[in-house]
Amino acid sequence: MPKLLLEYKGVPGIIEHPFKTVDNLTYFAVYKDETGNYIKKKFTTVSEALDFAPGNESKIVFAYLQSKKADGLTYAFYQSIEFRYNKFFVSTGIEKL
Repeated sequence: MPKLLLEYKGVPGIIEHPFKTVDNLTYFAVYKDETGNYIKKKFTTVSEALDFAPGNESKIVFAYLQSKKADGLTYAFYQSIEFRYNKFFVSTGIEKL
């Protein structure tokens, strides 16, 4: 399975994916605002997404990968990523959209 290398604070992380090429890679942070609504914020780099601090609320960060195939269809999946204790934690389950 192909792999995508991430790096944050000099520490590597790997996302495995089923695509031959990744045409678009976006990061999202999802968090609750002060009224309890879920907010999704988009980032272009893993550092921006992991460094984002939405006040005192916790957040979940996702890597969203898209690949366009020759048949004209776009395939995508996302995985949650987290950086704790100087290590990357990447969800093992692939969610296809």
